[in-house]
Amino acid sequence: MKEYFVKNGACKLEVTDWGGKDRSLTPILFIPGMFGTAVTFKNEIEANWPERRCISLSFRGRGKSDVPDTGYTLADHVSDIYAVICQLDLMSGVIIVAHSRGVPYALGFAADHPGTIKALALLEHPPFHLPIEPDWAEKWCSQINPGMPPEKAIRALQSDADFRDLRGALAALTCPILYVAGGQPGSMLSREDIGEFSQGLKSCVLHVEERSGHELETLQIGKLLCPLL
Repeated sequence: MKEYFVKNGACKLEVTDWGGKDRSLTPILFIPGMFGTAVTFKNEIEANWPERRCISLSFRGRGKSDVPDTGYTLADHVSDIYAVICQLDLMSGVIIVAHSRGVPYALGFAADHPGTIKALALLEHPPFHLPIEPDWAEKWCSQINPGMPPEKAIRALQSDADFRDLRGALAALTCPILYVAGGQPGSMLSREDIGEFSQGLKSCVLHVEERSGHELETLQIGKLLCPLL
C-alpha cells in the first residue's frame, strides 16, 4: 500500500493506493462515508483484491487531507473524486464502491461522467444528497475523538449540505450496479427502498445484509462484487 497526496486546487487530498499485481484489471475506487478516511476499507481490500489496483481517498476535512474553512458542498466532494480519478489516470474506466454519504458523492460524479464508471456498488444510502440538521453538528462537535474531522469541518459539512435528487444520474447508468441495504435497526435503507430505487436500471443486483445496520459490519463485499467484475 502506498500513501500519497493529490491536489484539488489548493486542497491536498490523502490517497491510499494498493497497486495490484494485474494492471489489466479495472481498478476499484473506494469512497468512504461521512467521517470515513482513505484507510476505511483497508482490511476489505487486502483480504479480497491482491491482484487488482484499489484506491481510496480521504475527502477534504477528513483523515490527513487538508481542512479548508469552506467548500463542503456536494459539488466540492464531487470535485475531490474527479481530481483523484483524473490525476491517477482512471478516466478510461473505474469500478466505484461507495458507502453511506459517499453514495451521493459517487452519483454526483456519475451525473457528469457516466462512461467512466464500469461498475458501481452503492452501500446503505438512498440516491439523494440530504440536508443535515444543526443538531447533528452539535452532537458530533461535543464528542470529537481522534480520527474524526475537526469541529470546523463538521460544522461546514452541516451548513453546506442541501437536497439533491440523484435518481436521474443513477437511472442513466448502463453499467452493472450492486445496491445494498442493512437489515437491522439504524439502516438508512429497507428492502423496499432498494427495490424502488433499482426500478428501470439496466443491470442491478439487490442485497439485504440481514445481520447488519448502517455500518454493514458483516458485509462480504468481495463476494457480492464478483458477478459485477
